[in-house]
Amino acid sequence: MPLTGGVKMKDINHQNMLNSIINFKYLNMNFIKKGIFFLFAATVLVACSDDDDPVVVDPGTDDPVVNNHPLAGTSWSFSPTAGAIGVGPAVGDTSWWASSADDVATRSCLFDDTYNFNEDGTFTQVMQDSSWLESWQAGAPTEGCGTPIAPHNGSNDATWSADTSVITIVGDGAFLGLSKVHNSGEDGNPADDTIAYNYVLDGDTLSVTISGFQSGGDETWSYVFTKN
Repeated sequence: MPLTGGVKMKDINHQNMLNSIINFKYLNMNFIKKGIFFLFAATVLVACSDDDDPVVVDPGTDDPVVNNHPLAGTSWSFSPTAGAIGVGPAVGDTSWWASSADDVATRSCLFDDTYNFNEDGTFTQVMQDSSWLESWQAGAPTEGCGTPIAPHNGSNDATWSADTSVITIVGDGAFLGLSKVHNSGEDGNPADDTIAYNYVLDGDTLSVTISGFQSGGDETWSYVFTKN
C-alpha cells in the first residue's frame, strides 16, 4: 500500500540503508586518517627522543647531521712506547727507522701533541706550544723541540672524514702524525691540502699507515696512537 505522498516503504528502507553505508564509510575513513596521524606522531616522537648519537648542525645549512663514526669526538696522541713511529719498505716493516723508548722523552714535545676528530667534522692538532722540528721546514731549524712553524702549527681550519679503513684530513698544514709525510712526498705540501691515511681502530689504540711518499710504491710510515 502506498504511503502518504506516494513514497513507498521499500524506498524508505533503501534510503536508510544507503545513509548507513555512507555514514559507515565516513566513520571508517576518519578512523584510518586518525590512525595514520597518530602513527606518524609516534614515529617523530621516537626519532626525536633517540639521543644515542651525537647531533651537530652542518655549518653550511640548517640541517642536523648525525656523526656516529667511532672516531667522532675523540682525541689521540702518540703511544708513549718504543715503535710508536716507524718507517720501512712495506706495511708492517719499520726496518729503516723506528722510535725508541728513549725517544718518548727526547721527543716529548711530539709525543704530547694531540690530534682531535671533532664531532662536527673539524680536525684540530694541538701542539702545547712546542713540537718536533726538522730541517726541511721553513727557516731550516735545527732538529729538535721548538715553536711549531706555520702552516704546520694547527692554526688553520681543517676537516676530517673516515670510512672503515681510511681517514682523510683536509686543510693547509693539517696532518696526523708527522707533518712532513703525505701521499706523494715528505715535504709537508700535499696536493690539494689533502692526506689519506689507512687505519685500524682497536679500542683505545689507533694504528695508522701512510704509503707512496717516495716513489708511489710500498714504502710506509707507521704510527701508533693512544686515546686521550
